Amino acid sequence: MEANEVMFEFSHPVRLNILRELTKETMRLTDISSRFNQSTAEISRHLDRLLNIDTIKKSSDGRYSLTPLGVTLLSQVSYLDELYKRKSFFLSYDLSLLPSHMISLEALSKARIARGTLKNLEVVQEIEDKAQDYLKVLAFELAPQLSEEVLPLANRGIKVFKIYPETDQVPKEFLEHQNIDIRLIDKTGFAFGLSDTMGALILPNVNGTMDYDQILISEEPEFLDWLNSLFEYYNRRSRPYPKK
Repeated sequence: MEANEVMFEFSHPVRLNILRELTKETMRLTDISSRFNQSTAEISRHLDRLLNIDTIKKSSDGRYSLTPLGVTLLSQVSYLDELYKRKSFFLSYDLSLLPSHMISLEALSKARIARGTLKNLEVVQEIEDKAQDYLKVLAFELAPQLSEEVLPLANRGIKVFKIYPETDQVPKEFLEHQNIDIRLIDKTGFAFGLSDTMGALILPNVNGTMDYDQILISEEPEFLDWLNSLFEYYNRRSRPYPKK
């Protein structure tokens, strides 16, 4: 069965709600029929279609339950539901710059939208202030206040990892500091930063302009783990800053 056929079966609200009910408990045909106030013949038809795509199974005593595949597919639908609630953001900001295989619906569903440029600049500062063990940043430009931000963290023993687009502005003391790792990469068009407690993703708007008016932030482990993976992806593709 192809993915488009699975999506078609999931597109029916009754079938999708049956799957959601089966996450709570196993149920017999009559239980499901009663729950949805529909005839057993109609519910049986929906169940047969879900059985055909291997998202549910039927036990010898007539109880239906989700298969591991059903659990996995349903979770992705749940993440899509959460993302669609934020559709105005994803219509205005360009997520397509990220590698498609690195986009995590689960992680994105755990983020919230922070609004207001001044407030979001404070959020970025908060990420740095709350760093306990490390700070990781993929930047879209070299901030003029870099030394003010980085050196106090590094001097406190916090490991600072920053990846910048091509630049010749990195102060010498950064390159010599044992707690600072500066690397270079071709411009990515977006930015993100994370510490061990909080993370933020900053995307360009649909006009290609970077701004801080709306950003995605979260303290949830799923979001932080994803940003860590994204950082490692770009870190492997970056190069050391040349020692002069």
